[in-house]
Amino acid sequence: MPPFRLNIAKPCSEDWNSMQGSDKQRHCSSCAHDVVALAEMTPEDAVALVRKARPHSLCLRIEHDED
Repeated sequence: MPPFRLNIAKPCSEDWNSMQGSDKQRHCSSCAHDVVALAEMTPEDAVALVRKARPHSLCLRIEHDED
């Protein structure tokens, strides 16, 4: 799969560990959105999720390597 660029306009500072839910998805009581963990998805499913989302409607947990 080719690289996929994702612009994060407003990174969130809420604590994932304080949210209720599973390793795949949790609910943020601060903004009332569900937050999806991309690391728990296949790359194909993650790209499909991002592509079908309405603008400003998707909250994601993204873990990355500094490299």
